[in-house]
Amino acid sequence: MDDTAAQQRTADGGRHPMIYACGGVAAVCAAVAGALSSSDVNLAGSFGVAPALLSILTFLQFRQLIAETERLRIRFTDAERTAKTNRMAQIQMQNLLDSISDGCVLWDSQERPTLYNPQASIVGAPAVSAGITFNEYVSTIYPRPDEQTTGGDPRLWLETRRRWFESADGFHEVLLKSGIWMLISERRTQDSGTVTIYTNITESKRVEQLRDDSERRMAHAQKLARIDIFEWDAVASEMY
Repeated sequence: MDDTAAQQRTADGGRHPMIYACGGVAAVCAAVAGALSSSDVNLAGSFGVAPALLSILTFLQFRQLIAETERLRIRFTDAERTAKTNRMAQIQMQNLLDSISDGCVLWDSQERPTLYNPQASIVGAPAVSAGITFNEYVSTIYPRPDEQTTGGDPRLWLETRRRWFESADGFHEVLLKSGIWMLISERRTQDSGTVTIYTNITESKRVEQLRDDSERRMAHAQKLARIDIFEWDAVASEMY
């Protein structure tokens, strides 16, 4: 037996004994597989190596279970890390929205708010809340705008706002009954959402009104005094 093994090692060029051990395990596995396929063979009594082989198979299954558990742990850790990153990004975005003076509402593709700041709530109107639809929000603020904006009809007001919302282009001035002027602008996002920006332009409208009143009074005074004002273009030598 020893001479045969030595000759085999010499013939194979001195291969490592582990190779023969693996081959032996493979042979035993094949033998046990054959025994399992025979209904009239008692596995434990037919092969003395069966208990050892079953231990090896159990060990391999245990290793596979450990590997699968590790893969699940890594997957869960990655998902948890991604969720945490998303939460942090949303918090930072909310802090940014809260810090600006303009009101801002981000509507998703289903026309429901996903992000908004307190400034987006028109004075005296219900605040923007999660779950409310765009149409519902527009209907709740109907009593606040002046009739020159709404036309005095809630359906007409909703049609007007939907037209602005769907076009998502341009700027629209809205006068509230409280005297506040709001500039509404909307833009489409890459994920089919819409961003609505509310800007308080009351002060700008006040300055504009003062300028218009001043020009009107000056024109009236000139008319009463019969004074004409002309401007001379020195380059073209023309008066206009």
